[in-house]
Amino acid sequence: MIAKTNKKIKIPIVFAFDENYKLPASVAIASLLASKKENTEYDIFVLYTDLSENTRAAFDKIARINWVYVDGQRFEKYPHTNYHYPAIVYYRLIIHELFPQYDKMIWSDVDVLFKGDLQNIYQTDIEKYFWGGVIEQKNAYCMFGHNYFSENKNDNIYYSGFMLINCKKMRAENISDVFVRIISNHKDELLCFDLEVLNAACNPIKSLPFEYCMVESIYRESDFNKAYDWKFLKTVYKEEELRKAKKHPRIIHYNYNDSLKIWERPRKQIPDYYWIFLEKSPFFKLSDHYPPKQTLFDYLIYILQCFLAKTLPVKKWRQKLHYITGKYCQRYYGDKN
Repeated sequence: MIAKTNKKIKIPIVFAFDENYKLPASVAIASLLASKKENTEYDIFVLYTDLSENTRAAFDKIARINWVYVDGQRFEKYPHTNYHYPAIVYYRLIIHELFPQYDKMIWSDVDVLFKGDLQNIYQTDIEKYFWGGVIEQKNAYCMFGHNYFSENKNDNIYYSGFMLINCKKMRAENISDVFVRIISNHKDELLCFDLEVLNAACNPIKSLPFEYCMVESIYRESDFNKAYDWKFLKTVYKEEELRKAKKHPRIIHYNYNDSLKIWERPRKQIPDYYWIFLEKSPFFKLSDHYPPKQTLFDYLIYILQCFLAKTLPVKKWRQKLHYITGKYCQRYYGDKN
């Protein structure tokens, strides 16, 4: 008879966010812990620049977090927007530099909900790869939401919202220099910033199961033709593949391709499986929830975002729209401390 082992499996995982994203970050970290196996132990690191002491203290009550300060001036010269795509999106590019004690780490965006343990994916062999990610679409001259870069020799484009990073290989091959060179050469062409840099600089990239980046539109819609992401996902996935992934997703990613971010929506548009974490967040106050008091202007802003997010043909225009209207939403999600 073989005895069961209770040996702890330690998994290092890195996040980065600012005050604007503390609410969804609290949901992400709480759901990470709620969905883990008994013998999984997450070593959680948060890269930050402008988080207040009160915010960090509140997170310390959710989980044991290792706070790592990053000088944001290093990235301010890189292309970014101030709200939904701040310079902090580039922090994932220096994880291999910041943690020399690790050969492999996980990175995750915070606009996610964890629904499964990460032991299996962390144990994936990526020795020959710079990092592992979920395929988004074919790498081609004409793509949805991306520019083509000649440096990118990969067959596919990979999401950068969830990454299994081979820190050892990145350090050995001085990948940081490649990142800087690509950003400098294409600073006026980058649309998705970190995603395009990581895809152009790194070859090869390991393909991970779609369950680890189940985008919301696919998870929500029974008819994939109504899902925003299907128009490019269908270039690399069969419908039955995604339906299988829907049954047991590990991570739901609330990417900003259609409508508002999930935590910015009226209550009736937030599914219960997300709401149960949202309402328990130390940063959630019913009076602050979008929209706190529905006015005609609130309604018009919401309708405008929903409509234009689906009709504007160029992602760069959509980003500008989200930045402008996002500044309006930001007054509800700015630092209240």
